[in-house]
Amino acid sequence: IDLLHDKKTRSFPAAYQRFWGCFMMELNTAGLVLEEYLMERLSGLVISLSCSQVRQFRLAGTLTASHVMSGWVEVQKLLARNLSQTQFQLDAESKKKNAPKKLVDVLKHQLDSETRQSSDLETASKNIVTSVFAVRFRDVWGEVRATVIRSFAQWIDAAPGAYLAD
Repeated sequence: IDLLHDKKTRSFPAAYQRFWGCFMMELNTAGLVLEEYLMERLSGLVISLSCSQVRQFRLAGTLTASHVMSGWVEVQKLLARNLSQTQFQLDAESKKKNAPKKLVDVLKHQLDSETRQSSDLETASKNIVTSVFAVRFRDVWGEVRATVIRSFAQWIDAAPGAYLAD
């Protein structure tokens, strides 16, 4: 039985994707998306599942990795927007002759923090891509290969600068 195309479970993939998207955005809102323990465990889970000999586990791991990555792509876009806005504010304040030093320092600290978060998220994303998707695009099961290709297409559409560079 193909669980992804069965009438009874047809809405599961969409609900599963919505769950991971909402989960990642909630983590970002709470400031926990880059929490080291969570990222390590989540990465370990999807990598372990996707390396299984059981096809359904590989599919579940690849789907989960895809949805986690899609959430991270959205968070990366948000961080890039915030980074750009903070840089603009810092440049504007730095050009002022009577700019309050405290405000400039706060903006520099915020810029450094956002840059570090963006870098950490990019590193985690690259780890998932190389550990899961670079291996699974050659999987023997067509459904897994199709998931990998759909995922890359979705990320390229969402963030072409990040995923068309390599």
